[in-house]
Amino acid sequence: MKVSKQALLDSRYYIFDLKPLLEGNRSVTEMVEHQVEEFRTVTSTPTSFTVSGQEFPLPVASSAGLYRIVQEGLANIYKHAQASEVKVRLAFKPGEVQLEIKDNGRGFEALPLSSPRAGERQRGAGGYGLGNMATRARELGGRLAVDSVPGQGTSLNLTLPIPSASSTP
Repeated sequence: MKVSKQALLDSRYYIFDLKPLLEGNRSVTEMVEHQVEEFRTVTSTPTSFTVSGQEFPLPVASSAGLYRIVQEGLANIYKHAQASEVKVRLAFKPGEVQLEIKDNGRGFEALPLSSPRAGERQRGAGGYGLGNMATRARELGGRLAVDSVPGQGTSLNLTLPIPSASSTP
């Protein structure tokens, strides 16, 4: 049942979010809000979404990267966290966009994402999610931080720099 729910989430995310986002028909805020709604509906986990700051257009690569990180972050919560509550926050600030995904689940031993043991821990847990998210953030010039303590939940924090309009081709 869990596998079919995950497949449903993945399919719906692509059809309803990523394609319109890449075509310029959906804003990043709308896309994240829709992911949160889908996550809440499919998993029945209470999930809140807040936005601060004035949204501005993001480069397509940044929009797609942010989309994938939200998708992977929520999927990790569903697969591993056993959370009873999730909070997603998107903040638009001068020159950057910040994302926080926080759960009250079981947590884990947080290691720096650059640590070789962090990759081993993820492979041992059956996936590469955190490593993939960190790589995607670095490729976009951003940074990903994970704060987690066993029994106390996890907080995923992404910061992506956004080039000024004058430096964007």
